[in-house]
Amino acid sequence: MVVGLVGTLALTAFAVAALWNLRAQDADVRLSRILAGDAQVSQVARVRGWLLGPPRVGLQVGHWLAERHPEETAALRISTGGYARGVEEIDINMAVVTELTRRLSQAGVHVDILPAVVPPDYRADVFLSIHADSSENPERRGYKSAHRQPERNDREPLLLRAIDRAYLEASGLPHDLANISAGMNDYYAFASHRLRHATAPQTPSVIVELGYLSHPDDLAWMQDTAQTAAALERAVLAYLTALERWAPPRGTAEDVRPNVRVLASETCLEPFLPC
Repeated sequence: MVVGLVGTLALTAFAVAALWNLRAQDADVRLSRILAGDAQVSQVARVRGWLLGPPRVGLQVGHWLAERHPEETAALRISTGGYARGVEEIDINMAVVTELTRRLSQAGVHVDILPAVVPPDYRADVFLSIHADSSENPERRGYKSAHRQPERNDREPLLLRAIDRAYLEASGLPHDLANISAGMNDYYAFASHRLRHATAPQTPSVIVELGYLSHPDDLAWMQDTAQTAAALERAVLAYLTALERWAPPRGTAEDVRPNVRVLASETCLEPFLPC
């Protein structure tokens, strides 16, 4: 009886995996439809969720606890983030991650909150590093993003497209493509080819610069944390839906039990760790 049940489960898992691999070929088409408002959740996504559990999303608070960088990235211990118009970048980063965590948790997604230091070979369905930019040029503004160049897996371009489209549509910010730096394209948190403390090569990883602290319109957008986090939530859920890796939880919001881990040796991080 047990052997038969195990065999049935194994065949089910194989069939679902095979079906998902076929459907993943047109994930980009599904992503466009989902972002256009045609959000169709298939039964395959629910079965895969039952087999694999909820998806896990890692959210890195840019520059948080930078002083704890290991020796291989010791030069970044003094990288504490930007400052402009009386606002610290890390405060924007933390506020957005906190609100985005709340939203994704309510959607049934498991969330890890990460500091500047990434655990070796970190694995998740999505890794998103949250930052804000600043410039001495008061006219410079806009949003930008990047994954590793060249991409480490075929899902990173899809994730990037999801985030770019959702965020740019919601914010109305210009796309600051001209200022995507080499440091973003080879960001240490997903530079697994040269660093131990980085996301695993199979983990789709993207860094985003939400806007410029130094520009009043960008800053106003970022300080409205609810709208900023909502744009990123839409992007992440659209991406996971396109890959048939997420389906809305059944029941009410009160039925969802948040699963949040803070991957830092902090004794307090409200509202996720009690003070």
